[in-house]
Amino acid sequence: MSLSRKHFRKLAGIVNESLPSEATHSSVAKKDRKCQTLKRNVVLRIARDIAVMCKTENSNFEYATFYTACGMTDREADILENGLPYRDLSIL
Repeated sequence: MSLSRKHFRKLAGIVNESLPSEATHSSVAKKDRKCQTLKRNVVLRIARDIAVMCKTENSNFEYATFYTACGMTDREADILENGLPYRDLSIL
């Protein structure tokens, strides 16, 4: 059984629910912003792994659409879509 659009949407929903919001508000303590950013990067890396698996299951799978559905910013999606190594996510 191959994965369908319905499966991809469910996977993106799971990632979206797990993705912490960006920690940019000045009232958030610096330590908390750093922790939130680290958590966000972990979820982004998991999303990338899921996307690679989905592409192997369905040649019509579109990374950009999946990343948008996951709730990523354009910059995050661009970094992941262009296949940069995981260590490059530290710049997010």
